[in-house]
Amino acid sequence: MNNHTTSAFDFIADIHGHAEELKLLLHKLGYENSQGFYRHPEGRKVIFLGNFIDKGKKVRKTLHIIKAMCDNGSGEAILGSHEYNALCFWEMNKSKGGYLRKHSIKNIMQHSKTIKQFDGEEEEWESFLSWFMLLPLFIEKPTFRAIHACWDEKMIEAIKNELPEHRMSKVYLHRSAEKEYKEHRQIRTILKGREMVLPKPYFIQNGDDEKKHEAKIKWWVNPKEALYGEYLFNCPEELKDNPVTAGNISSEDFYKSEIPVFFGHYVLNAPQRLQTPKVACLDYGVAKNGMLTAYRFNGEKELMAKNFVSVLKETEPAV
Repeated sequence: MNNHTTSAFDFIADIHGHAEELKLLLHKLGYENSQGFYRHPEGRKVIFLGNFIDKGKKVRKTLHIIKAMCDNGSGEAILGSHEYNALCFWEMNKSKGGYLRKHSIKNIMQHSKTIKQFDGEEEEWESFLSWFMLLPLFIEKPTFRAIHACWDEKMIEAIKNELPEHRMSKVYLHRSAEKEYKEHRQIRTILKGREMVLPKPYFIQNGDDEKKHEAKIKWWVNPKEALYGEYLFNCPEELKDNPVTAGNISSEDFYKSEIPVFFGHYVLNAPQRLQTPKVACLDYGVAKNGMLTAYRFNGEKELMAKNFVSVLKETEPAV
């Protein structure tokens, strides 16, 4: 091993059951499948940023690859929104009946590929659910931070106080599923992103043809200095060139730390680029015919676009 091993990490987000692309990306990054798991000859480690399940055709294979790496020290993983949703989907709500996550048609369809692939493998699926409970909600090191969707300082500090090991507990899981508890806002923020209420009369048409009056924000952008088109995801066209009126968002409430942060979740389009020299989103939509992307991190204080490494979604199974 060389002297890069203490600071050399490869961050990968939102694999969503695309095991063949994951294997291709690991090979491209220099990892070798040895003794039943992938490892790097120079001691690099992958940080998996959540959303391993749903959408793809090889969820089981994806989970086995990731967990084997974590079990053998060549990977670490954090909880993603889809793993959290799965925990709630299968956890009984003893106080109100049913499950923590409603078994609506929409929720069942979102989770259906995972359910189908574990048909007849219920014990194995239960073991993965138990593993999800052990995954940290974020990783914080002196040289980097890793989270699934949004690094919000206030929410992170609150979670640290309630979950000293940054891992889910049954009590926290149950409270996070109920809107009246502060845990609900905490988990929704870090795993699904922050939102702001759109000024009237603007709205977003969502995938279910419903009008939505909130939009996800780019939490690394200073709203005091931004146009709506620079600050919002899926910004209404008529609003893009208008300066942000902060509304329920503080003009000081954006990512200002000197510590680089890595995340996924937002399904960006190519070309790949850094959000800032300290901020890198790594979800480039492999589940939507895009790319599976990694960032090769060697401890640098200023991130560099040249460190993105990607593979395209496979149109044919990898040999």
